[in-house]
Amino acid sequence: CGSDLSYASSVSILLTYHKLRDDLADKGFKKKLVAFALLPFFKKAYKKACVKYKPLSDKISEAMKLQTAIEKDKSAGIDQACEPTALMMQAVFGELGRNAREKALLSRFGYCLGRYIYVTDALDDLKKDIAQGDYNPLKIYMSNSGINWNGQGRFPKQITDFCDVTVNMSLGVLADCYFSGLGTIPDGKKMIEALEKAVEKGNLESMSRMGYCYEFGINVKADPKKALECYERAAKAGLPAAMLKYGDMIAAGEVEGKGSDDALVWIKKSAAEDCPEALYRLGVWNLHGIGTDKDPELAAELFSRGAQLEHPACQYELGMLFLKKDGPIAKDNKAAFFWFNRAASKGNAPAQRQLAVCYENGTGCEVDLEKALALYREAALNGDVEARLRLNN
Repeated sequence: CGSDLSYASSVSILLTYHKLRDDLADKGFKKKLVAFALLPFFKKAYKKACVKYKPLSDKISEAMKLQTAIEKDKSAGIDQACEPTALMMQAVFGELGRNAREKALLSRFGYCLGRYIYVTDALDDLKKDIAQGDYNPLKIYMSNSGINWNGQGRFPKQITDFCDVTVNMSLGVLADCYFSGLGTIPDGKKMIEALEKAVEKGNLESMSRMGYCYEFGINVKADPKKALECYERAAKAGLPAAMLKYGDMIAAGEVEGKGSDDALVWIKKSAAEDCPEALYRLGVWNLHGIGTDKDPELAAELFSRGAQLEHPACQYELGMLFLKKDGPIAKDNKAAFFWFNRAASKGNAPAQRQLAVCYENGTGCEVDLEKALALYREAALNGDVEARLRLNN
C-alpha cells in the first residue's frame, strides 16, 4: 500500500509539474500567473520523483515535448495530436502491472484513457477555439471530413460519433480490467455493463467479446443464439477475428441455411485482413487439400504472412516447409532453424521438439546436445508425444 501511494504521489507531481510548465506558455494571463507562482514549490519534489522513477519521468518529458511541438505546429490531426498523451498514460499505467500480461493490459488501458482525456479536452474547447481562431485538432478533423460548423448550437453528429469511438476503446479495456481484477475488484456485472455500453455504440471488438460471453456463459446466461448474433454483426461489420469465428460456426452447422462453401468464404475474408489464426487455418487446408484443392505454394505464402505476424503455429509450419527438399519453397536449413526458434520461444511444443532435432543433428546450427535434451524435455512437458518418445528412446 505504501509503495502504491508513493507511486501515485510521484506520478501526480511529475504530471502537475509539466502541466504548470505548459501553462506558462499559455495565452491566458491568469494561467501564466498561477503557474509562475506554484512552479517553484514543485521543483524539489519533482527532482525527487525524477530520481525515483527515472524511466517514467523520461517518458513523460518526451511525451510533453512532443505534445508542445505538435500544438505549436498547429497542423496535426486528432490521431497525431492524441498520441503523446496516450503514450504518457500508457507508461504511467504500465508500471502498475505485476507481470507481462498485467503490464500489457494496463498499458493498453492507459493508452486508451490518454486518448479519451485528450479528445474530451479538445471537444470541451472546440466551441471556444472556433470562436477565437485557435488551434484544435478537431477543427482539422472537421476540415478533412468536409464538416461545416460555426461552433454554435449542438456538436455535429460526425464529431460526437468520432469521440464515441475513443470512449468505446476505453470501455472495452475497462471490461477486461473488471474481468481480471486489474486495478479494481473483479466484477462480472460491471464487466458486462461496460461491454454492453460499447456494443450499443457499435464497438466491434466489444461486440465480438460479448458473443464470447454469451457462448460460454461468462457473467451472463449462456445463449447460443445471442452469441451467434454478436459474432455475425461483428463479422459483417468487418472485424477479422469475428469473421473467422462466424466461419467456424457455419462450418460446425450452427448457422441455418449456410454450408461449408460459406464457411470458407468468411475464413478467406478473415485471412485477407491478416487475421493470424485464419492464415494458419487456410494454410493447413491448402497444404493438405482439406475442403479445397491442394496448393502448397499458397500454403507457404499464408504461413509466411502468419509467421511475420508472430503466429507460432505458422512459424512452425513455415520452418517445416523450409526443411523439405521438393517443397513449395527452396530448402533452407538456417531459415527453418530461425522459424523453429521463434515459435519455440512462444511455447509451441512441436517447434520446441523440432528445434531440439536441429540441435541434435546440427541442422541450420551447431550441434548442441545439451540444448537438444532441454528442448525435448520442454516439448514433452508441453504435451508433445514425439518428444516424449525421443526421450524414452
